[in-house]
Amino acid sequence: MTKRLTLRERCPPYTLSIEEEDISGQELIILERDGQPVAAIVSLAEYEAFRAWQETQDRGRRRQADMEALEREREAYERLEPELLPLYKGQYIAIREGQVIDSDPDEMALVQRVYEKLGYGPMYVRKVGAPLPVRRIGSPRIVRR
Repeated sequence: MTKRLTLRERCPPYTLSIEEEDISGQELIILERDGQPVAAIVSLAEYEAFRAWQETQDRGRRRQADMEALEREREAYERLEPELLPLYKGQYIAIREGQVIDSDPDEMALVQRVYEKLGYGPMYVRKVGAPLPVRRIGSPRIVRR
């Protein structure tokens, strides 16, 4: 159920007087000014649940954007590889925004240096000329008793 309260301006700063019985239930309260809804009052638990949901959504969007950026950097490597081989063969390179931004024979030193210089963000790091490593992932086993 929704309850509607009308805001009436008295004098600045504006104040809103709400009686305890107006907010004691679990119903949504809509605040109106000149007949138009301007705000809603919800319980603190509902607000906190909404904020947690919103943060989850934001993290998901950021992760998706990072994955898309990383895929663009990988594609840039594939496109640039013929030019990179004579310059960087056997070294690790870091690609950001479609360009090689640094190189080093030590992968971890390269990553740390780039993060210190440019901050955290998606970048593609790969050893030029080396095949991609094969990652083995164990599969679940069915145990019958």
